[in-house]
Amino acid sequence: MATNNLLKYIAERVDHYRVFYQLKTGSSFMLWYAIEALDLDQDQAYEAVVYDHGNDKSIDLFYIDDEYERIVIGQGKYQKNGRYLAKSGEFLELIHTTDWLNDPNALERDGRPDLAAAARDYIDAIRRGFSVEYVYVYMGPYKKDVEDAATLFNSSEVGNLPAKSARVVDISLLEHVHDEYIDKATRIASENLVFNSAEAFEQTGSFGKALVASISGSELKRLYETYGYALFDRNVRLFLGARKGSVNAGIRDTLNSTKDRKNFWAYNNGITIICDRYDYEEGRVSLHNFSIVNGCQTTVSVASSSPSVVKDVSILARFISSPQEAVVDSVITYTNRQTPIQPWDISSQDKNQKRLKKEFAEDPHPYLYILRRGEQAQLGAEEKKRFTRHGKLQVVPLDLLAQYLGAFNGLPVVAYKDKSKLFSTQRDAVFPSDLRIEQAILAWQAGEVAEASVRESISQAASREDQEEVRILRRGGKLFVVATMAIILRQRNGGIYLNKLKRDVAGSKATRDRLGKYASASVVWYVQAMKDLLATGADLSQVVRSQDFFPRVRDRILSMWKIQSMSEAWLKDALPKL
Repeated sequence: MATNNLLKYIAERVDHYRVFYQLKTGSSFMLWYAIEALDLDQDQAYEAVVYDHGNDKSIDLFYIDDEYERIVIGQGKYQKNGRYLAKSGEFLELIHTTDWLNDPNALERDGRPDLAAAARDYIDAIRRGFSVEYVYVYMGPYKKDVEDAATLFNSSEVGNLPAKSARVVDISLLEHVHDEYIDKATRIASENLVFNSAEAFEQTGSFGKALVASISGSELKRLYETYGYALFDRNVRLFLGARKGSVNAGIRDTLNSTKDRKNFWAYNNGITIICDRYDYEEGRVSLHNFSIVNGCQTTVSVASSSPSVVKDVSILARFISSPQEAVVDSVITYTNRQTPIQPWDISSQDKNQKRLKKEFAEDPHPYLYILRRGEQAQLGAEEKKRFTRHGKLQVVPLDLLAQYLGAFNGLPVVAYKDKSKLFSTQRDAVFPSDLRIEQAILAWQAGEVAEASVRESISQAASREDQEEVRILRRGGKLFVVATMAIILRQRNGGIYLNKLKRDVAGSKATRDRLGKYASASVVWYVQAMKDLLATGADLSQVVRSQDFFPRVRDRILSMWKIQSMSEAWLKDALPKL
């Protein structure tokens, strides 16, 4: 049973999202799950959960993950006390949601144009070889019949195309999701594994020591059935399905072949387990405080196979004991190249990012620049005091700063839709080697005031029942407002104002107050520009994901500027120079 602290935390988050986004409780629960389990930002998570209302075909969450080429379809069941009784029938309803998604015209006839649009995106993604993941999430204890239904489904789908897999997430797994999200999860305390000692050897080095052995498919399946996804506490990714042509599809194909699976040991890279300590005896290893850091895909694929398949399989395993956390981090990074970690995780080791981190901390208005999740939890009392201003810990997460910088530099669509590109194809535009810390701080301040202004405007629009404005601002509003602010700031302060910006000015409260006025004006102008575009019959969800839409917004913003800038008195009060 989950702890009372977890239940209280989830209830608070669900209630917050319910009020802020005016969602049903169930949708708010899935929004929380999307943020913490799928690592989506709030805008992406909101778009993924807006389908839960009348005649929703059991689709509570729909998300196309372009980076990992998968389609995630979820159904959520929320109960505040954590005692929801899962039903295998509900799980089966989730599996059949793709029957509806294969027929967008039927969804149109049923009065669900939003689901019809999702269905067309689904069909397009399937054509591109994406895999499908079904996720049944519920606030309740483990139910064997539901888990058995998922296992049976996964076994039946081996080798099929499109690749499909299902996952059942009960309250205990939600606790692991949250622990991993705040980087406080613990490894598994202890376990014994048996193997053929004739095929094992030890290796030592500056990293510590390691044992290399071969374990049976049955032993790996037993381990997974005992601990489930808790095995992968330190892994950077959980199971990603098996889309056509992927590494995971290759694993499934090999297991499904009566000939090839006998060679599985030779074809597969095996698994890597880190631990605080292991005790090696003949034919047995005792692991202490351990986690699988590479091999999640292999483990789940083997564990989902039938007993006849599992008995034919053996797997290469490495058990690494290292006292050096830096070595452990490197093992995790270097062993996860086939299913890569997030680009911003890799960027945490970039020299430019480390330089910015140092300069953020040394600023007259210091910030804690978080390059890796968990840094905030490691702060001591004195450090917290150093980074606290106006009663708030001043924290700047790397990935969010990238979005604000991207939007500020004219890439709001990329920042909203393709965040990973900010660390790859657009990295030099977002994080040039000569990026001044003053510019980074100004962009961060702009993002913060834009978020606050958008939140207030959504509340006001909802109170006057302007649903169009609410929808506009909830679709990436804070990023598009930041981009609008950047346009107005350049017009008001001159094209080279950023080069003249001084460090003590960029992070000051006075600058933040001035930026607040720019944010207020930008919300109004952006909403008006968007309403003009939508009046032509354009679809909002398609517009905000189109690369050519913001230049049209920019043209409208500049036209509004020409009119408003004719009044010097208005400019002085509404848009004071920085």
